[in-house]
Amino acid sequence: MALAGLFPEERQNLALQALEDPDFTVRLTGYDLLSENESLFKKTLIEHYPSEPDPQLRIFLVESLQALEDFETLRILKNIEKDPAVSSCFQAPSSPPFLKYKNNNYIIRFSTEKGDITIRCFGREAPQTVENIVTLTKKGFYNGIPFHRVALNHVIQAGDPHGDGWGGSLPLIKAEYSRITYNEAGMVGIADRGKDTGSSQFFITLTPRYHLNSRYTVFARVIEGMDVVEKIEPGDRILSARVLSSQR
Repeated sequence: MALAGLFPEERQNLALQALEDPDFTVRLTGYDLLSENESLFKKTLIEHYPSEPDPQLRIFLVESLQALEDFETLRILKNIEKDPAVSSCFQAPSSPPFLKYKNNNYIIRFSTEKGDITIRCFGREAPQTVENIVTLTKKGFYNGIPFHRVALNHVIQAGDPHGDGWGGSLPLIKAEYSRITYNEAGMVGIADRGKDTGSSQFFITLTPRYHLNSRYTVFARVIEGMDVVEKIEPGDRILSARVLSSQR
């Protein structure tokens, strides 16, 4: 990343400046950078949450506060239910059962500019999510799409047709929570802006992310190419994606 060579203080100052930018994605990048310093990150979240104008970004800030598991954030979190912005999410339409994919552990390979990333899907635990990802992959949807978000020691994220995290007009799918967790690196989940608002965007964890459990659908695990995942930078593209096999 272009910011990687900056000293920590310079990075923090740049991140704080980014929080005042009118562009949603610039502010999100600022928060991601600040997460490198937990004490500053916590202080910034508490100060900026009440004034953040974007409802979806406010949801991200709430999740970040919850992830800190700190008593100092309790005062803010107790008032979350009163905040209409947090509940102003889209509602996914009812989705039919995707029995066709229920027992299939599809293997998908994403060939990127840094190398190949291979994932095995959890067809039994997340059948409709797997159906959606497999269908999009077979249609060539992911070919050329960038990793628009890289959060240090957190996740890398891709799958947005606009390449900026705002998503497109694809149908929404319902969340599918299961016993599978984000308690290790290499877990693949569906990015959303609230329950039942997932679509084509997915993320891969770089470290164990316990606070994501039961909040974002887990639909796959990286089985090859974790070293590639760790090399991904913002803007790196998925050159091609293909379904390799279906293992029952």
